[in-house]
Amino acid sequence: ERVHGLKVHEVPRIARIEHDFTPVADELTRAYLKGITIDGFFHADPHPGNVFVVLPGTRNPRTPAQVARDDRREETRPAVTPMARIEAEAVQSALPEPTDVDVRLALIDFGMTARLSSSMREKVTRLLMALGDHRGDDVATMLIEMGEPRADFDRIGYTREIAALVARNLELTAAEVQAGRLLFDVIDVSFRSGLRLPAEMTLLAKALFNLDGVTRALEPSYTPLDTIREFGNQIAMARAQRDMSPRRIYQIAMESGDLLAALPHRLDQITQRLANNDLGARVDVPQLPALIVALQKVANRVFSGLVLAGLLVASAMLLPYWRTLGTVGFIIAAVLALYIVLTIMVSDRARERG
Repeated sequence: ERVHGLKVHEVPRIARIEHDFTPVADELTRAYLKGITIDGFFHADPHPGNVFVVLPGTRNPRTPAQVARDDRREETRPAVTPMARIEAEAVQSALPEPTDVDVRLALIDFGMTARLSSSMREKVTRLLMALGDHRGDDVATMLIEMGEPRADFDRIGYTREIAALVARNLELTAAEVQAGRLLFDVIDVSFRSGLRLPAEMTLLAKALFNLDGVTRALEPSYTPLDTIREFGNQIAMARAQRDMSPRRIYQIAMESGDLLAALPHRLDQITQRLANNDLGARVDVPQLPALIVALQKVANRVFSGLVLAGLLVASAMLLPYWRTLGTVGFIIAAVLALYIVLTIMVSDRARERG
């Protein structure tokens, strides 16, 4: 379908005076939020070159429903004579093109898209709501839940840094707040802190960053975070109503009934094990085997160093009285020292390659 429109940066000044572009920017943001949080499918590259503004009076692109309807009309159109066809085409060309009264947007180039799973949509929704409400601690908590922290990850320091980053946006004016830039900064802090986030987060940040540029080109005073906050509240209300539906309440009641029915038997098993002194607890530490191996290596090196030091001291004490035996002791100590150093170097290089 051919799009008759202008790029967002090419809209004439007179058109900006005649029309209010705030509703269009708000509608575009809401469409993206719906795709991200509800549909799980969104256009990941909405840069200004992929968004066209169709002004009133311009032949707007047809929607998919209109295209299908027109195709069906062409398929079911009865056969006519050549003269009747010429007459119908003349009448159709004489009719004026229907003009639109509102500004519309057209998205093109769907080469870069992203899909979100149901669980990821839930987490992203909570993350966007926390960003919209400037709740830095909740933003950090959601990112930790979504990502994979390294062994040396500092949760407290990371939460403090994310909270400070989100709080800095409170000092900015409405025109300076950029949701996409904020999300990119959050991802950068996560990477430097040792938190690996899903690849979908980068596409989401890219989409919101480009969306900021488009909405600012449409209306410089528009603030996407306000729309994100309002849209998040609407989603929360809709999900609360869904969770409080009669079917959901009945399901919760049935699950609670099953739990209460099984509870006495489970409590009886626990008390019997307590009475028989047969109740134990298992603690599983994932990094414990590697830590034990590292401690064993350190202990072996310390022991070798002590033996080498003792041999050197003994050789030094024997040297004035028994020169040959003292010299042999020094030679043995030198060979052992060289062997220990070479063993350490080889093991360290093997560990780096592995």
